[in-house]
Amino acid sequence: MFFVTVYADILFLINFAINFPVLYMTGKMARLHPPLWRLTLGAVLGATYAALMFFPRLSFGYSALAKVLFSLSVVALTFHIRGVRLYIKTVGFFYLVTFCLGGSVMALFYFTGAGVSLGAVVKNGILYMNLPWKTLLLSVGISYCILCIGWGFLQNRLSKENMIRKVGIFWDGREVWLDALLDTGNALCEPFSGAPVIVAEYERLLPVLPPALAGAFSEGEPRVEEITDEKIRGRIRVIPFSSLGKEHGMLIGFRPDQAKLLENEQIKDTGEVIVGIYTKPLARDRSYEALLPPEIAAR
Repeated sequence: MFFVTVYADILFLINFAINFPVLYMTGKMARLHPPLWRLTLGAVLGATYAALMFFPRLSFGYSALAKVLFSLSVVALTFHIRGVRLYIKTVGFFYLVTFCLGGSVMALFYFTGAGVSLGAVVKNGILYMNLPWKTLLLSVGISYCILCIGWGFLQNRLSKENMIRKVGIFWDGREVWLDALLDTGNALCEPFSGAPVIVAEYERLLPVLPPALAGAFSEGEPRVEEITDEKIRGRIRVIPFSSLGKEHGMLIGFRPDQAKLLENEQIKDTGEVIVGIYTKPLARDRSYEALLPPEIAAR
């Protein structure tokens, strides 16, 4: 058995240094922007709660129910939220950040045995450790950066997944289904018919392309003038476009027999569309293979 001397001021400062970034990250996730004094107030309240843990007469305040009620109060005072739904969402983010940070610390102690060397002790669910200030600030900073990067990645993934639709391209009895990103900046249309253009990767379109058209793209630059089949030539379209670094570009496309959109487990016809053939990957992470104009999704 060994004893650890706990200093209330150090306990207060450690918990303040942890609580502040937790509350800041919670606000960032919930898209709330409380003033600095409210963030400081919330961190001070949390640190004070931790510093009082060794008072025997206050032990009733560290039950599971009391901790939940206290955390709800800290969130309410820090963010001053009026809407019930936003408050519940913010509380959820608060617990998520707290558990992530707490889990990281516990994992560190478990795998490295650092808890013993730092004189770590847990009482009433409150963590105390004789941690040098430089180490504490570095640890909190690293944890904060990990949370920011993780949240940014998760946000990006969720946002992208919500914008992805399944698009089916049909031609002469053949079909292929692609993951298409709903691209609000895609206003391409075929100049004569005005039909919207779905831009899709050449490699993914191979299952529906006739050999003559597929061969015209096999060496990079399209050679559609070499196609002699009049039936195929009648389907080919040239779509002018402008983009960053290319003011007057030309995209070769074709008119499929049909295109369909899978949305909310329902398949609907897109109407007349043109499919533009793009010879390079559209997404570095391969999360989508086509770009879908918003006009098609709104039909």
